[in-house]
Amino acid sequence: MKTVRQFCIALLIVMAIAAFIGGYMLISDPSGRSLQLYDSAPFKDFSPHGWILIVIFGLGGIISAVVTRQRNRAYPFFIMAEGVLLLLWLITGFILFQQIQFFQVIFGLLAIALLLLGNLIRKDLQNKEYQHPSYAETGVGENVHKKSHYHKHRRRGH
Repeated sequence: MKTVRQFCIALLIVMAIAAFIGGYMLISDPSGRSLQLYDSAPFKDFSPHGWILIVIFGLGGIISAVVTRQRNRAYPFFIMAEGVLLLLWLITGFILFQQIQFFQVIFGLLAIALLLLGNLIRKDLQNKEYQHPSYAETGVGENVHKKSHYHKHRRRGH
């Protein structure tokens, strides 16, 4: 699971960097032309969307990556929350613009990966919590034999 957790951290950082760049571009050019947003868009000013990208996906992604790095108890939920929010953002964009761009597909796959991997980590952590203590050291399914306190060199009855 360490590799999966590290992969999630990498995905969260990539998402955060892209959100900071996209958010900055929308704030510096509120018309949306720098990101080739369509003239038929229902918005004339995209700067609020830039702020949403920076706060929710930029800062949120960094916070989720730090929480995941620290292995906070709730870190799988942070990963899945970023995936859900990103997926909702992309679906809303599709509904509003009625078109799909290449970057939306890429980030849609990223959102689905965050959801699935976060859930995988959550299930793994949940399974580890419910394991019998003797299995935790040796692994699930291995035979665990407790040593007897009776020793051959000691005689019984003394």
